[in-house]
Amino acid sequence: MQLKRLEMHGFKSFADKVAIDFVPGITAVVGPNGSGKSNVTEAIRWVLGEQSAKALRGGKMSDVIFSGSDSRAAINIAEVTLVFDNEDGFLPDDHTEVSVTRRVYRNGDSEFEINQQACRLKDIVELFMDSGLGRESFSIVSQGKIDSILNSKPTDRRSIFEEAAGVLKYKSRKKQAETKLVETEDNLNRVQDILFELQDQVEPLEIQAAIAKDYLAQKETLEKYEVGVLADEIQELTKEADATTVALHQWQSKLIDSKKQAQSLLEQWQAKKDLFAKVTRDADVIQEKLVETARELERVNGQCDVLKERALHGQASDSDVVEQLEAINEIIVSATAEKETQQERYDVLLQKVTVMRESVKQLQNYLDGKVEWTPEKIERLKNDYIDVRHEQTNLKNENVFFIKQQEQNQQRLEKLRSENANVIKNHTETDVLQQEKQRLLAEKTANIESKRAEYEQLTQKLKATEADAAVADNQLYKAYEMRQHAKAKHDTLVDLENDYAGYYQGVKMLLKERQQFPGLIGAVAEQVTIPSRFDTAIDIALGASTQHIIVEDEQTARAGIGYLKSNRLGRATFLPITTIKPRVMPNDVIQRLQQHDGFLGIGADLVTIEPRFQGILGNLLGQVIIADTLVSANQLAKLANHRFRIVTLDGDVVNPGGSMTGGAMKQNKAPLLGRKNEIATLAKQLVQMEEVIHQLEDKVNSLKQTVISTRETRDSLRVEGERLNFEVQRIEEDIASTTAAMSRINENMHIYDFDVKELTDENNSLAQRLAANEAKIAEMAQTLISQETAIEQATQNQNMADEQRAEQVENLTAQKTELAVSEEKLTHANTKLAEMRATLKTNNERREQLQEKLTFIHTQQTEHASSSEQLEASRVALEAVMSEVQTQSDSLKAKRIDVEAELNEVASTREYQLNEVATYEKQFNEASMNLERFTSERTYRLSALMDNYELTLTDALERPALTLPIEEAKKKVRLIKRTIDELGPVNIGAIDEFQRIQTRYNFLTQQQTDLLTAKETLNVTMSEMDEEVSRRFYATFMQIKDQFEKIFPKMFGGGQAALVLTDPEDLLNTGVDIVAQPPGKKLQNLMLLSGGERALTAITLLFAIIETRPVPFCILDEVEAALDEANVLRFGSYMQAFQKEMQFIVITHRKGTMEAANVLYGVTMQESGVSKLVSVRLEEANVLTNT
Repeated sequence: MQLKRLEMHGFKSFADKVAIDFVPGITAVVGPNGSGKSNVTEAIRWVLGEQSAKALRGGKMSDVIFSGSDSRAAINIAEVTLVFDNEDGFLPDDHTEVSVTRRVYRNGDSEFEINQQACRLKDIVELFMDSGLGRESFSIVSQGKIDSILNSKPTDRRSIFEEAAGVLKYKSRKKQAETKLVETEDNLNRVQDILFELQDQVEPLEIQAAIAKDYLAQKETLEKYEVGVLADEIQELTKEADATTVALHQWQSKLIDSKKQAQSLLEQWQAKKDLFAKVTRDADVIQEKLVETARELERVNGQCDVLKERALHGQASDSDVVEQLEAINEIIVSATAEKETQQERYDVLLQKVTVMRESVKQLQNYLDGKVEWTPEKIERLKNDYIDVRHEQTNLKNENVFFIKQQEQNQQRLEKLRSENANVIKNHTETDVLQQEKQRLLAEKTANIESKRAEYEQLTQKLKATEADAAVADNQLYKAYEMRQHAKAKHDTLVDLENDYAGYYQGVKMLLKERQQFPGLIGAVAEQVTIPSRFDTAIDIALGASTQHIIVEDEQTARAGIGYLKSNRLGRATFLPITTIKPRVMPNDVIQRLQQHDGFLGIGADLVTIEPRFQGILGNLLGQVIIADTLVSANQLAKLANHRFRIVTLDGDVVNPGGSMTGGAMKQNKAPLLGRKNEIATLAKQLVQMEEVIHQLEDKVNSLKQTVISTRETRDSLRVEGERLNFEVQRIEEDIASTTAAMSRINENMHIYDFDVKELTDENNSLAQRLAANEAKIAEMAQTLISQETAIEQATQNQNMADEQRAEQVENLTAQKTELAVSEEKLTHANTKLAEMRATLKTNNERREQLQEKLTFIHTQQTEHASSSEQLEASRVALEAVMSEVQTQSDSLKAKRIDVEAELNEVASTREYQLNEVATYEKQFNEASMNLERFTSERTYRLSALMDNYELTLTDALERPALTLPIEEAKKKVRLIKRTIDELGPVNIGAIDEFQRIQTRYNFLTQQQTDLLTAKETLNVTMSEMDEEVSRRFYATFMQIKDQFEKIFPKMFGGGQAALVLTDPEDLLNTGVDIVAQPPGKKLQNLMLLSGGERALTAITLLFAIIETRPVPFCILDEVEAALDEANVLRFGSYMQAFQKEMQFIVITHRKGTMEAANVLYGVTMQESGVSKLVSVRLEEANVLTNT
């Protein structure tokens, strides 16, 4: 690659567009001083990316623009284009010709181009980085750079070797890596803080989100199955409702028909009943008439029989009555003892009398020829006997049933009592259990309220603590920023202080090299300590004296001055302690000044310095007055007769003689004096900041720990509260269960009472019916005995022969006699029983009855003759009436039997029909209830579909059918609902919140991992770069060292030189020293060589670098100016030896260099302030001259 062309327009003195074509070999640019030839070198450096206006001999970048001349106006743009031949691909660009352009405008805007394409300055710098052609590379040596190579520190000199080694890109990348590493550390700290905050949120949210997801999944599954189940149930209920509706109509129709039939049967039954009642009433009337007639007939027959008996036994009646009276008296005496036996005797006598009366009646009828016992009558008696026997059997069977029913009722009562005992026991246990559950519920509820209150308190405390932590954390970060700013400012000031920034060049160099001058103490600004209030005033008062150097004696001052002269380092003022004397203000003046309120003191008294430097301080400030204001300063000047300098706190000055200086001051006007105080102040502030930061860190850590512990406590309370809520729910369920159980138990107890009462009433009713039946059975037994006797007697009467009639008459008489006796006995027994109840009254009544009977007997005996015929006629008439009535009674009985049979048949049919109606009504009611139930359940399920899922039945049926059997689906729905209930309260928003927090947490975790990886990668990369830099630097250094040792004898015509590493163990930071031994001299340091020797040594080093790292071209700006002619010739010869490998562009004044050049460009200023260019190709000129 070669430098092909340089185009300039408006750059410095090149106002017009100028193009310089470079050819292989040596191109020399010559011209008088001030013609602008060095601007060519600066143009090349500028277009290659130079950013320092100072390096371009300007104050700001716009200074490179042509600023005008006497004859020309200034222009507003400077443009430089550098064109390279890149056919060999030296530059990393695909073009064979590469152009680089830079423009700057007067307003400060800049433009950069590579191959006429806009780019960045960074792109241009990277294009030439480590190529040896950069703006700071060794291939461009500007004026003064030779001296800087020699005069710089070994560590600064190292950069030349790094450029030659091509490691600047590594150092640049390392610097970028270090910056990234700091940023990475900051990002890591921030990410760690955020992760610390998010970590406390992730776990609870994860649990809540898991519950919510489970809830949603269960709800989704529930919807899937429940919708199907509901749809299926609705369909089934619809079918059942339709079927039930059809059945309901059928049952309704049957019920209507059945009721019509029942009504018809009811009408028939009512008619039959009315007929039966009428027949029964008629039969009863006839029966009553028959009974009355029979009774009257029996009375008449009795009277007849009594008359006959009394007639037969009239003679013994008086004695019988007397005997009966005596018997009655005996009965009265023994009545109490015979009471119980008397009842039995009475019953027997009653039965016997009844039998005897029937027998007497039958015999009498037989004997009278009025009663004929036909087979039909006997059969009728037997039928009556059978009816009574059948009715008695029915009553006995009914009694057996009643007894069995009583036994069953008793067993049921015993069972009920046993069950009731268990129920009462359960009631007591359940009541105790419910009271215990109520107590537990109250205790748990109180505990929950306590936990809730504590939870809310902790939540408030947590919020407050988190807010405090956030505030403290914010304060901490602000404190970090403030500390960082303060530290950066402190470090900057310390660096400035250490580098003596702001000092004059000569003062700075002496202070840096003070170790060479044992008597050099330091600058005045370093030794004084000024209160911050007087910083401005003392700085104005001292002025340039702040940079005066305090030395022990004059010898040290002379050595310093000599050093500055020999090294052309500028000037400095020295203050020898042994020579400088203080200046003192007269006491009378001081006394006058002290009386003024604006007088603050003498300058020397307000500043602190070591005692041995008091003389110098007095010399500088001993006659300087410090005042508070300018007005005070004027007044103090009058008091001092304008003989002394007066400075105010604002920096205004009243000079001796009365002149005044003042006005606005730039910021940081006193960097030297104020810097030291500011460094001390910043150091104190940093210490205080560290303490505050330490306190804030402790506070933040404490608050974060409190937040963690409070959150853990709150979470444990929440878990405990949820557990207690679950227990309360379980207890409430238990209480509801026990309440329901108590209700059932109470209901069972009410049922028990009802059942016991019902069974007791039923048993009482059964007992009453049993007693009634027993009475009827006893009565029927008597009736049966009587009927058996009557049947037997009738049979005997039927078979009785005429020959026995007399015997029967005698028997009848005996029976009547016996009957009379028995009746008397019966009456006697009855009277006896009555007397047992009513003692004397009954006996008296009986005695009166016997007396009346005795009287009646006497009367009857008297009237017997007249009454007997009358009674006989009445008996005959009564028998005729009785026969007629008997015939009517038999007819009505037969009709009654027929009507009763019809009534029973209609009643049976009606009862069947009523049972059928009841059955139909039951079926109809059940169908109606089922229809209502089906309709209600269907409506409920339709509402559930709409309310829970906003679906109609049609929507539900359009969904996919269930894959499970319906019963399994129902079971699954119940299980899912139970699972959902067990989940407890659900926070649906936790899913999105957890997703957001988790995503952020994962992202930050990944960021943390990436940052850690990046940090590790940066560290590895930096280590690798350090190794590569060390390796390349050392290899290049050794090569340059060898070439330097070879070239030095050639350039000096003998002698030797060496390059030495100041710290071979630290190849990354080691400096490079140059040790040279020109011919005939000892090996010595560069600083002891002459100017020409030093320049030639530097040129030798340049050629050694070029030998080691060849570059396409090299630009040298008057580097040989300090050489003599012989060395200039060697310099030119060496360039000619390299001209085939590289281009040389040389700015020179020396003849020998011009002679070595292939092309000469002359720079002149034909027009004032405007450079022009003239070129001469020397080889062509020589050819023309020779011809």
